[in-house]
Amino acid sequence: MTIELILNSYYRSGSTVLFKMLELSNPDKIVLCEPLHPDLFTLLDKYGPDREDPLHRMKLWAGYFKLPRSVLIELRERHMNFTACFDAEPVLRYLEPLHKHEKCVLMKTTRMHFVLGEVKKKLGCKVIHVVRSPALVWMDHLHISIVNDEEAFWRVTLTRHLYGAVGASFYLGPMFKALQERYGLPEPRDNFDRFTACWVISNYHAMQSADVVMVYEILLYRREKYLDYINAKLGREYFRKEHVHLPNEQLALHHLHRVPMLMKLFEESAEYMGVLNMWFDIEKRIEDELRRWEIRELYYRP
Repeated sequence: MTIELILNSYYRSGSTVLFKMLELSNPDKIVLCEPLHPDLFTLLDKYGPDREDPLHRMKLWAGYFKLPRSVLIELRERHMNFTACFDAEPVLRYLEPLHKHEKCVLMKTTRMHFVLGEVKKKLGCKVIHVVRSPALVWMDHLHISIVNDEEAFWRVTLTRHLYGAVGASFYLGPMFKALQERYGLPEPRDNFDRFTACWVISNYHAMQSADVVMVYEILLYRREKYLDYINAKLGREYFRKEHVHLPNEQLALHHLHRVPMLMKLFEESAEYMGVLNMWFDIEKRIEDELRRWEIRELYYRP
């Protein structure tokens, strides 16, 4: 049939657990994790359908092994590096074998922010974009040894300490370089400036094209009712409520004492990097949703 749904997010925003919820909720469909991952076929060869991914501690790749061999071979032949993807045509060409597959396909990705509108129009699919507080995303972007060390955390945040290593994490370095060339961004003063620009620009563009913007903090607090709302907006029950326990509130909402300072720095950084108006647009949309669900704006405000 067709590619029916794309679940998109910035890195570390909760999309992997939402992928697992989609997979469990739709056993009759092909549910794929990160089809645009630059190392996809290396990962498929390494983990197969049954081994857990060590980062997420979940089995992520089983959906690919439900595809006919001919489709998987065609995908491998068309695969390329989509880390900084601004042109929809290569993406559409790559996804074509999936779109022609006899079963419905759902997919989760962290790489379609700038092409979602064109891809959605061409494929006729629905798009969810997941957004999570940049303060919480930043903390989950860093190695746990840094996150759990107060001095090390602020040093990495406020300086260029470990600049190369931080840039290698979740493709931050190459993504920023591509955005800097495209938008004429200034040189970052520290690691956090680089992250701020990538988070704001990516989320801003993805939110413009999404049928549904899912705020991860609302899911954590309103679970079943929020899934009812999301399903209603999509016009179909993509998320079954028996899997709503999977998002882990304890893991997602950690080191909250840092959030006010991080959000203050985030706004200052957005102004310096020239993306403040984009951030204000994102912030207003999220605040409207938080108020609708009677949740405090703790995670998005200084």
